[in-house]
Amino acid sequence: QVVPWKGLIALIEPHYPKGEGGRPAYPLMAMLRIHLMQNWFGYSDPAM
Repeated sequence: QVVPWKGLIALIEPHYPKGEGGRPAYPLMAMLRIHLMQNWFGYSDPAM
């Protein structure tokens, strides 16, 4: 395993919105993977 997903999720989860009011938040794991792919491959938001 190249990326320590469980460790990263544990660090970010306390600061991630809980989805109270408004639209429900996307799952943290999905958002983290998308964010890292954007950084690694230079993708923009529309490219995802």
